[in-house]
Amino acid sequence: PRNISRVAKVVDRYCAFVALSPSTFSLNMPRIYSQLHSRKVTDAAIEGSVDRIVNGLLSMLVTIRQIPIIRAPPESQSGPSTMVAERLHSRLMDMLRSGNAQTQDLFSNAAGVERPVLILLDRDMDLATMLHHTWTYQALAHDLFDLNLNTVKIPTDDADAGSQSSGSHG
Repeated sequence: PRNISRVAKVVDRYCAFVALSPSTFSLNMPRIYSQLHSRKVTDAAIEGSVDRIVNGLLSMLVTIRQIPIIRAPPESQSGPSTMVAERLHSRLMDMLRSGNAQTQDLFSNAAGVERPVLILLDRDMDLATMLHHTWTYQALAHDLFDLNLNTVKIPTDDADAGSQSSGSHG
């Protein structure tokens, strides 16, 4: 009892991740993909793994003092990333609603700063295909202009607002 007066304060440290470099971190969860996608794993084990991921991400966010915009696949494609996104959002909102001084201090850098975007994807999503762009002029024209039935309509800056150039593309 007499040593209690020597305690200045008790703090909670968020250390559920490993910083590998200033821009890279790890949750240090080997074999997590196989654990989350195994047919033999129980729902309780999946829930525990998702909670560990959420705790790790929350620790990282508290450390960098940021509240991100969280994006994940829609619930119709529900997977671990969607579960993590929902729980992380819930935990962040619970922390912010508590409104105490310690919570406000945790995210002191978040005020007045552009919020980062945290994109959570499942590892079995083929991200490379979505980012791949062919090197043909046809693909470029299709992305930039109205391409319909092999005809490109290019708006012009003429005084005549309704005029458009068009040409066959092949």
